Amino acid sequence: DQEVLKKTLADTFAGWHPEAVAANERAFNRGAKEFEVLENVGKGKGDLPVPSSNPVLGYKTQPPGGILPTPGNTASKNLSMSRTGWLPLFHADKCIHCGMCEMVCPDMCLVWSELASPNGDEPLVQMQGVDYHYCKGCMRCVETCSTEALTREPETPGLADKLRVPLFPNLTSKVGGKNVQ
Repeated sequence: DQEVLKKTLADTFAGWHPEAVAANERAFNRGAKEFEVLENVGKGKGDLPVPSSNPVLGYKTQPPGGILPTPGNTASKNLSMSRTGWLPLFHADKCIHCGMCEMVCPDMCLVWSELASPNGDEPLVQMQGVDYHYCKGCMRCVETCSTEALTREPETPGLADKLRVPLFPNLTSKVGGKNVQ
């Protein structure tokens, strides 16, 4: 019951911050009026990945002799499950390769490459895209981008896999008998 919830909110905030009661009631009313129900989310074929109940590396799947082939890195850290339904979409034609997005990205999921410069001087470092395997969708890169080369887009089934630029293109390992990147 909305009225019971509003009274509980008002009673709670009246004891802490009485000045916040009216603002909280307005926010509650707006949320109750403007909420949106998304139908069939997570039900399509080829949808977002399902979390595995088994660890990627464990005592049965670890390389022989306990060797860690990629020690101390985050190559096996798959954050795609933690996204909230939004992706930063990269528009190469708008990017000026300033690196501001890289400075705010907590997951280091932006892919950069050195390209030969036209005049043969130092190589040019340019952004190539996003590795959505490591992106949790925090949108800090989108908020920071001054040229709108990164925009916030809804994540639809298969979109991240289609647009993904691998951060470690040569990294594959065998897990459970199959190659995983």
